[in-house]
This record gives sequence, C-alpha cells and structure tokens, in this order.
Amino acid sequence: MPYARCRALIIEDDADASAAFQNMLALLGHSAVAVTTAAAGLALLRANTYDAVILDLVLPDDSGVTVLQEIRQRRLPVKVAVVTALYRGEQLPALTDLKPEAIFRKPVDAVALAGWVAACAGERTT
Repeated sequence: MPYARCRALIIEDDADASAAFQNMLALLGHSAVAVTTAAAGLALLRANTYDAVILDLVLPDDSGVTVLQEIRQRRLPVKVAVVTALYRGEQLPALTDLKPEAIFRKPVDAVALAGWVAACAGERTT
C-alpha cells in the first residue's frame, strides 16, 4: 500500500532551516509551503487545510506559541511539531497546555522529523 502524502506548512524564519525542511519533504513525496512569519502562517492556516505544521517558536513578528494557541482555539485538525533552539526559557513551559504533537530541538534530527511527518500523513482520514 503506498503511503499517504502529507500537506505541510512550515513556519520558520531561518531560510536555511526552512529550505532543508522543504527539500526533505519534497524528496519524500510530501508537499510543503513555507512562510517566515506568524502572521503569514496564520493567514494560510485560516485559508487552507494542512496535515502538519512545522513551527518555529521564535519568529520575527510574534511567538510560535501564538500560532499554536490559535490552532488549538480553532480546533484545527492539524498535527504540530515545534522546532526550537530554546532549551530553557519562558516559551517552553507555555507549550505544556497547548500540547504540540512533537518538539524537536535544533539542529533537528531529519530522520525523526521525516518519520513524524509520514505518521501525520498516515493518520489523515480524508
């Protein structure tokens, strides 16, 4: 049985990291759209449906926590993986109540992230 393809939104302001995520997903047969700000990510989430969001916590216009809060408040049927260089800091405890499906520390383990994305696609019911 062929695996499902994932529709992913990448919200990451680091151009190199974003390109690496996009390239990895494309090589695995998934589709990805990337934006660099929380505002752009929220606009796409309001207008489109995604299986997965790869979300940086530190963005130039707002916190990734704000994006995750809106995803949860709107009960969007999307899995969220937070990627962060923060190891200790005020934003990590804020994630406890928001329950992202995964947290990846930078530098991100590409194999682990690829497996997570594939699992998200496999869980899609539509």
